[in-house]
Parts: sequence; C-alpha cells; structure tokens
Amino acid sequence: MGNIAPWSGLTGWLALVVFGACIVGACALYLLPFIIGDIRGVPNVGSILVINLFLGWTFIGWVVALAMACRSKSTPVTDVSAQQPPPGRPGI
Repeated sequence: MGNIAPWSGLTGWLALVVFGACIVGACALYLLPFIIGDIRGVPNVGSILVINLFLGWTFIGWVVALAMACRSKSTPVTDVSAQQPPPGRPGI
C-alpha cells in the first residue's frame, strides 16, 4: 500500500469546483457589457447582446458593446402640448 493522503479524494472535486468557477467567471466577464447595459437600463440592450455574442471575441466588438452599455441614457421627451386641456369652456 502506498501513502494515500486522506484528502486525495477531494482534489478531484476541488479541481472540478475551481474549473467550474473559472468557466462561470469567464462567461460573466465575456458578457459584462450586456450585464452592465441590462442593469443600467440602456435602450437597445438587445443590440448590445448581439454585438457582444457575435463580435465580442474580437475585443474590438467587446469594447464597442461596452461603450454602448456605458453610454448615457436618453431622457424621454414628453410632449407638453398633448397634456394641455383642449380649448373650449374651462372647468368642464
């Protein structure tokens, strides 16, 4: 019988957990522009996802998606004329 450490059975599981954590971390880093855009609520978050998925591997596509995700949110323009009461007898 050889010298078998009591923790030797755990090394396989530990390696699997570390490998899984690295895969999840890499996916999160790759999708970081989409995650930022979704949290910030920027318009056209779907475009960010498509650019990120299909062009993110080029790094230039990833930077473009990140720039789209970090751009300032446009404020919705409200038409004040639509909120005015129609001309006519006031108080009705």
